[in-house]
Amino acid sequence: MRRFSTLRRRACSLLLLASLPLAWTQPALAKTYTPQQEAKAGAEASQEILAKTPEWTNDEQRARCQTIVDALALHTERPEIKYTVRLLDTDDVNAFSLPGGTVFVTRGLLQPSANADLSQLVVQSDHELAGVLSHEIAHNAHYDGLRQAERGADLMKGGIAAALLTLLLGGGVVGAAEVMKVGMVFEQGILNQYSIEYETEADRAAVDYLAQTDYNPNGLLTFIERLAARDRSRLQQELGALQTHPYSAERVTALKQAISAHGIEINPRAVTTWSRAEALDAIVHGKSAAVVMLWEQTVYTFYAAAPTGETPAQRAQATVQGLNDALSKGLSQADIRVGQGEGDPCVTAMGEPLLTVLPGDVEEGSTARQTAEGAASRLRAALRGDELGRTFRIGG
Repeated sequence: MRRFSTLRRRACSLLLLASLPLAWTQPALAKTYTPQQEAKAGAEASQEILAKTPEWTNDEQRARCQTIVDALALHTERPEIKYTVRLLDTDDVNAFSLPGGTVFVTRGLLQPSANADLSQLVVQSDHELAGVLSHEIAHNAHYDGLRQAERGADLMKGGIAAALLTLLLGGGVVGAAEVMKVGMVFEQGILNQYSIEYETEADRAAVDYLAQTDYNPNGLLTFIERLAARDRSRLQQELGALQTHPYSAERVTALKQAISAHGIEINPRAVTTWSRAEALDAIVHGKSAAVVMLWEQTVYTFYAAAPTGETPAQRAQATVQGLNDALSKGLSQADIRVGQGEGDPCVTAMGEPLLTVLPGDVEEGSTARQTAEGAASRLRAALRGDELGRTFRIGG
């Protein structure tokens, strides 16, 4: 697996860092805490969490998370922190870090549950898991829990453990309304605005950490895209002062900008599971043929054998192989072109020949050029539908 820390990306990283808020580039300036203070705060919060939710014993999943956390920790602003992963036995999809270095990950984030809605948000690869964990480690590296608790204590004299829990990804163990014991909207508005600030900073930092490891930052993007799709599938309302996280759609846009600033290509299919194109034998208009299917759409129908002897089925299989290779590299609508190959129109993907329209493929009433343009149009439509699906549909 290639690393994402090339010299060009590091140069981009420096430019990105120069433009970010001081609280993110130099989080330790917020306040200096001793390791003992952090450990005490984290221990208090851990006790409260484990009193509400039991631990989940799964050595394989815990080792999976620990390996990722260990790789990421080296690239944070505080690489001296030694993180310990603990798993929680709940269907909730969540992960969060506490001062002192404890990282909690829920079963619901790692494997499907009986709750179909939550199961759509299970991480689809180690890249996605690394994205989520990197975001949570950023909170700890930036002292976000302690900063939030400090601000909360100034306003409400609440317990530090309760204030820490406002930083849970997407809600989690307790909501903001339960944490803010006094419940005054004005006070909540101040704290929750800080929470939005911290979440935005953590996303940016997470991309920076990931870009220095073998884990693709697109993993964080695709996970947040599914959160955005879930948000859109529900009844939306303006939360105002009660909002504790940036809207997922806003996070998606910001993450794309951060990833691109590192010189890394936006390619969701590199980090998620996705359906491949396939070649099928068929009878079309009473004739034997081979069709190429992509995401339940017929892209092209091969009727003729090639001059070099390849059968329609072999031609279709070659097209499927080329198409899937291009899809894995991030094929987009703009990468589909129609050109002229050896006298016959051809469709290309990312500059590589995908299929050539032979006279025997052309149906009555059409031309070879029109047939090629139609195939290209159907390919673009399938890709457009895939992009819209990631934005508006939770499923993969």
